[in-house]
Amino acid sequence: RTHGRAAVPPWLWVLVRAVALGGVYAGIYELITVETSFGTSVGATLWPASGVTVSVLLLRPRREWPFYLAAIAVADFTMDIVSAGFPTRVAFGLAAANCLEPLLAASLLWRWLRARPDLSRLRDLGLFYVAAAVCGPMLSATVGSVWQWLLDGGAIWPFGGRWYVGDA
Repeated sequence: RTHGRAAVPPWLWVLVRAVALGGVYAGIYELITVETSFGTSVGATLWPASGVTVSVLLLRPRREWPFYLAAIAVADFTMDIVSAGFPTRVAFGLAAANCLEPLLAASLLWRWLRARPDLSRLRDLGLFYVAAAVCGPMLSATVGSVWQWLLDGGAIWPFGGRWYVGDA
């Protein structure tokens, strides 16, 4: 019941949650860049944004995923340029790689379990680990480091290794 007030359309709540996720992602990005970067080289020892994004996808209906992935892409792209100083062409690929990670992990879990994982069950926990800490980070680290290498001449190693370990 709205008690005389207009009901908020469901799509608006999705948009609000997506914008909030983008803000949280950008905040985590800046915090991690400031606190755990390797001096002048790129790479972070810890990347909690990957866990947050996988969790959001797992908790929300699949029809909402494009909004959350778009918010992650915009936040990552912006922070890659503003905070890390990457050229636009490199930031585009890094943002795409960071969207592929939660998408792959959440998609694998839905495919394998046909439901949200129940992390109190050992099987679900193991599959979550494989999807979110092995497969997703492996894909994003590979795509991101190769993209940067191709377009900007950055080193695949140790950049890709740091990316993988930080996300995993």
